[in-house]
Amino acid sequence: HKVRIMLGSPAPRNLPEFQESRELTRMLMLRTRLAIAEGRFDDAISTMRINYRLARDVARLPFIVCGLIGLAEASMSNGALIDLIAQPASPNTYWALSELPQPLVDMRQAFRYEMDFGPRMFPFIHHSETTDRSPQEWNRLFTQSIRDLSSFGDGSIPAQTDLGAGLSATAFALVGYSHAKARLIEEGFDPDRVNAMAVGQVMAIYTERNYLKFANDFEKLWYVPFWEMRVRYRAIEGRLRNAKPFDGGGDRDVLPIVSLLLPAIQATRTAQVRLERDISALRVIEALRMYAAAHNNRLPARLE
Repeated sequence: HKVRIMLGSPAPRNLPEFQESRELTRMLMLRTRLAIAEGRFDDAISTMRINYRLARDVARLPFIVCGLIGLAEASMSNGALIDLIAQPASPNTYWALSELPQPLVDMRQAFRYEMDFGPRMFPFIHHSETTDRSPQEWNRLFTQSIRDLSSFGDGSIPAQTDLGAGLSATAFALVGYSHAKARLIEEGFDPDRVNAMAVGQVMAIYTERNYLKFANDFEKLWYVPFWEMRVRYRAIEGRLRNAKPFDGGGDRDVLPIVSLLLPAIQATRTAQVRLERDISALRVIEALRMYAAAHNNRLPARLE
């Protein structure tokens, strides 16, 4: 309780134990800086090791928010390490930094997990091509999805009563059904089969396919170099801008699930790359110190 009063307001209700691990990191960093100020370098390094492990363990959960918390906690250790390096006669940590896992915090598992949120949160679109339901059930689930979107969305769909959700479903169907049906036929569906489907099923199949198309393109960004990822992201971003239900893009939503659920991939990947860049920079600094210590305090002529 006293720690919470000193360090800030209570953590958010979502994943509170992981949000509150930031407070533990702040206390560890306070202990680290005290040890540095008192010249107890081994104690400072031991505490930083604990915090790097804490950051990595928090980030193991398959949620992007946990990965971002882990990245922030590891960055705090990097800041304390700069203070250690600045002290006269402090030990060189080049090989200790080299031993850290690469990447220290890997966000790919969390990203893959969150990419699958759409079908899990909306059973309406899960396995929609192979699920057998009556037309009335398809349409009921379509209306239910409108109500669910309004309850936890970004405000683009106002909160819905049963009547309001039904009216909104009708509006989305009027705008999106013809587009969804035409795109399914373009992608190889038998026209007679599509025409025989309930409106809700056509909307579900198109929504699932469209969501997975974007999700797969987002995931590919994690498997290319960072500079290439930025180029590819700009192309996807252009498609996303035209993906709202009432826009005219070919890959537009007929329900605003893509624009609501897909995370800001560039910001997430950038945060991971920034941590790795900072660790690499610290290794360069320590390499320079190592060289200077062996060459009468002279710096090398070339960085290599």
